[in-house]
Amino acid sequence: LALRHDAEALVDTDLACTTLEPGVWLLARLHQPRRDHAAACAPQLDDLARRARAAGAGDPGALAAWLCGPCGFAGDRSAYDDPQNSFLPCVLERRLGLPIALTALWLLLCRRLDLAAEAVALPGHVVGRWAGGFTDLFAGGRTISRDELDLRARLAGGRDAGPWLAAASDHALLRRMARNLTLSYLRRQDATRASIAHGMASG
Repeated sequence: LALRHDAEALVDTDLACTTLEPGVWLLARLHQPRRDHAAACAPQLDDLARRARAAGAGDPGALAAWLCGPCGFAGDRSAYDDPQNSFLPCVLERRLGLPIALTALWLLLCRRLDLAAEAVALPGHVVGRWAGGFTDLFAGGRTISRDELDLRARLAGGRDAGPWLAAASDHALLRRMARNLTLSYLRRQDATRASIAHGMASG
């Protein structure tokens, strides 16, 4: 009932005017409609940033390795389609997520640490990019090559990764997360959440 009551407000929120961090807390209302996700989870990001600094993760590549090493974050390969893999509060709790959610976590920590980083949204996979190269948070935070990106693009029907190498905006990332959730909820025959997620993805 709470979800239905809040549906109009969720759909009417303009993700184009929402940056990544408030956007991921907004999306999480699909999972828990009345929870203040920012109040509950932003301090966890602050704590992770402090711990990363103390651990000497001084560049985005080291941060990715630290997140996927000592912190235990990983890609969920056994239940990839689980909606919880898209919600940052669930990712923080379970230490599991989709490529885009793990990359979003990495980006938000990079911003807290004043580290220059961005997301690259390939077909079917999102990775991080920084001055030292590309990093795949879903694959253990390892550095990946341009050749690997080109291979992914070819598997998706493209010639190479070139058309997708522009930095993905916060809005584009949030819309893609909402599209992922739409499909996940449709497969679960959860028409209410699928409809709300679709409305958000179309914003």
